[in-house]
Amino acid sequence: MSPVPRSFLVRCPCSADVAVRAGQAGERITCPACGNGLALPRLRDLEKLPTAGPSAPVVRRWDAARGCVLAGTALAVLAGLAAANTGLVGGRALPPAAPADLVRATVVSAADTDVYQAWRAVRRAGVGRLATDDEVRRQLLARSTGALSVVLWTIAAGGVVLAIGGGIGLVSGTSRRPERRP
Repeated sequence: MSPVPRSFLVRCPCSADVAVRAGQAGERITCPACGNGLALPRLRDLEKLPTAGPSAPVVRRWDAARGCVLAGTALAVLAGLAAANTGLVGGRALPPAAPADLVRATVVSAADTDVYQAWRAVRRAGVGRLATDDEVRRQLLARSTGALSVVLWTIAAGGVVLAIGGGIGLVSGTSRRPERRP
């Protein structure tokens, strides 16, 4: 269990004793009794004040900065994992292409006249051969998984930026809220 921070009693002009911690020295706080602003003394002057009785441990509340760090980290990790796996998942969607050795063996085993007639037909057409249905599906899959991968990596980068922004907010203290005691 973490040690309980020592509290000091600061007297407000409204006669209320306000318990503050040493880490709040030199800050400006709001009196919980009257709502007026109260400037706290520096640490060396704060330690001359009477101490409060044992207080409950400080409970940190979630704020926007902590939420940004958590959400950004989760977003970056999940999107990064999904982006890294798009090629793996997409590659399993289609059966593997025919190996080049099998194609070569088929051409070698065909009769010379059949190979020559096929070559003349392709030459007369003046264009390259059309893609097979399997090749068209592979090209579409490669384009779609490539685009999906780019989108997922962009989302992951946004998550990293969100987490870094939340971390900066935590470090700079811009997200400080009054801490609550149970």
